[in-house]
Amino acid sequence: MKSKLLFVSLLVVTATVFSGCQKVSSLLDIKVNTTFKAPMNMTATATPAISNTASYTYSGTYTVVPKDNAEVEKYANKIKDATITSITATFTNVSTPVTVSQYSIHIKDLTNNVTATYLSNGFNITEGGSYTFDFTGQNAPFLTYLESSMSDADQIQITATAVGDANATFTMTLNIGTTFTVNPL
Repeated sequence: MKSKLLFVSLLVVTATVFSGCQKVSSLLDIKVNTTFKAPMNMTATATPAISNTASYTYSGTYTVVPKDNAEVEKYANKIKDATITSITATFTNVSTPVTVSQYSIHIKDLTNNVTATYLSNGFNITEGGSYTFDFTGQNAPFLTYLESSMSDADQIQITATAVGDANATFTMTLNIGTTFTVNPL
């Protein structure tokens, strides 16, 4: 009888210890805040006129490698998740102001072959100007895919395309604010 009682007691203690380890482990989580910058040189290409107004297409590509960031690299194999806190585009070297009628960002996780596209209409590009992206409605899945790709700390190819009204060149830098939850255990 004593051996059965001892066995049951050990079983209860073991179950308590192992179920509590995950709770203790999460107490050691660390938040790493960083901003990834993705500068893209955009040059106008004339597009066929759909109406009486001239139309130009601008595009650029940049590859973000999250683990190249010193803080992220320290914990690259211990990332639990990533949260995108903001994405803002800033514009410099603008040769002439542009009114954008359509805009898209396409991301591709080069390791897992996951893709997503963000769509937007109507904003202006001026020297020193910025645009903050909204991730509600049709663009909510984009954020989910980007966070998943950032969590894996893989290479992420970002391609931006815009249609506007001016024959212009400019540099668009995407500033991707990210918080990583990591656990050093």
